[in-house]
Amino acid sequence: MYGFSAESPITMNKLLADVEFNGGAVYVNGKYYAQNYDYNSDYQLTKSQWYVYDAETWALERTVDCPLDDYSYIAADRTYDPTNGLVYSIVYDKSASGTLFLATTDLADGKSTLIGAFDKSVFCIAANADGQLFAIDVNANLYSIDKTTAKLTLIANTNIFESYESDYTQSATID
Repeated sequence: MYGFSAESPITMNKLLADVEFNGGAVYVNGKYYAQNYDYNSDYQLTKSQWYVYDAETWALERTVDCPLDDYSYIAADRTYDPTNGLVYSIVYDKSASGTLFLATTDLADGKSTLIGAFDKSVFCIAANADGQLFAIDVNANLYSIDKTTAKLTLIANTNIFESYESDYTQSATID
């Protein structure tokens, strides 16, 4: 993991060596929370772990082994809502049925509590300072999210580029 400033010249600073967080991560109140997983050729989880780091020193504070029969610990993306202190995530259900859900995430162990199913394949989530959640789908459409139902309301296409489609997870942030 690297850190860098947004000012020229950009200098990359290595914060952590040999880490992989592919199941969503989020910064909350001086801590960095992240999930890492792996699976075999039959898509059965072989590793699922939740990590907590001190974001000032990057010392690992704890690692939690997550259940290998529950895909809802794994997120496409996560965001922190400063108005209610909750972390919202885009996750699968326990069986990884293919449907994506809005969930809250328990920072102690990474456990997801499902709120509702999305009716589109969204992969980025972000909260603004007022606690409004937003998502971007695989066709570059920007939506607002109802936190209690997971209902998506189209705002506009982001016009990232023509014929945009992504099957890869990404992340979003609002500053």
